[in-house]
Formats: sequence, structure tokens, C-alpha cells
Amino acid sequence: TEHYAFRFQADRKKDQQGPAIAKVRFAAPDQGMGEGLERPAQLEMSMALNFEETLGHVRALQDCELDWTNDPRTAAFGERAVRFVAQEDNGGALIMLHKNAWHMDRYPLLMFDYKASAGFNVDLEVLVLGEWYSLRFLGDGQPAPGHGNSMGALRGVQADGQWRHAGINLRDAVENAARNLPVRIISEVRLSSRGRPGLKRGAELWLDNLHFSPEAGS
Repeated sequence: TEHYAFRFQADRKKDQQGPAIAKVRFAAPDQGMGEGLERPAQLEMSMALNFEETLGHVRALQDCELDWTNDPRTAAFGERAVRFVAQEDNGGALIMLHKNAWHMDRYPLLMFDYKASAGFNVDLEVLVLGEWYSLRFLGDGQPAPGHGNSMGALRGVQADGQWRHAGINLRDAVENAARNLPVRIISEVRLSSRGRPGLKRGAELWLDNLHFSPEAGS
């Protein structure tokens, strides 16, 4: 029934340098997207993909081949990642990332890990109220003539065959390109070379940890 008192004495002679931290991973807090749904329905929403359980909406649609790898030595984190390989020179590579509409205010951030070799010249495209908008990723960022609008770039992108992290605030990018939207939703996100010259047969793009995230980040 009495209170306890504890006293500690640190022996500084035993101090050692700890191991270097190679990777730190954060996950966005769940803010209700998919809450209460059955597991298959949650996976189908595809707002957070590490590719350990599902590909979600990610598909190779044109001029590239998808490989769902199962080797921790090649993934950014965990066991699995996805690899796309270009199938022809100057082809029109097209990759689906997400195809369910969501409110950009609730999940404004898009983040993912990537590993790219030179020659996989796809850019990020988002569909807003029937209009395509393009963000420079691995290409020149310019939309095909008469098809869409340019709205900036993902910063710090390098096609050097190393795992790197990329992110963009899609809400801010869309707002800067399209003023006074009546409905603040994004309907679809994909990667596309739009048939522009530069795609090289055999070039690779790896993706892992694809997140559509709230403002707090991931």
C-alpha cells in the first residue's frame, strides 16, 4: 500500500555508437476512408498500396509489361513491388494507378517510391471533371497537342536505377491549373508517355508504396 521510489544511475562508460538508420517508414493516419467495410472492399479502394496483398487498380494498359515481384532484395520495403518494362521504342506506355473518384481536399497528397532507368519517359496524368492534366515525372511534362493541360512537375526526380521517393500535392497542383472548380474531385490517375518519342524498349520503372494521403502525410 506504500508508494515505491526508484533510483537509477547511468554508467556512461558503457556508451556505444548505435547502428546507422538506413530507412524510416511512416504511415498516414486512417481518417475514415473505407472504415467499416469488409477487407476486400477496403483493398479495392486502393488508397494505400504497398503491393504486399494486392495490386489495387495498378495495371499495365499499353506498350509495357507488368511484373508483380516477390523478392525483398528488389522491393523498396517489404517483400513485393511492381516492375514495368517498356515493350517498344517510342511506344505509348500507359499505366493505371487509380481509377476511383475521391475528394482532393480529403486526400490531397500522392506519394510513392520509384526506381527508374533512363528511357522510361512517362509523366503523371490526372483526370478532373473530364479534363486531363499532366505533371512532369520522367518525361517532358507536356500534354499531347489538344489533349489536356500542363500543371507543373514532381521535384527531384532521377532516373538512376536507385529507389527514390516522390510526392506531390495534387490538390494544390490542380487548383493552380483549374480555378473555381464546381466539384473538387479527381477521377483517375495514371502514368503515360502519350506516344511522345523517347520510350526505350527494355527500360524499367519500379513502383512501391503508392499512397493517396491526407494532409498529415505518409
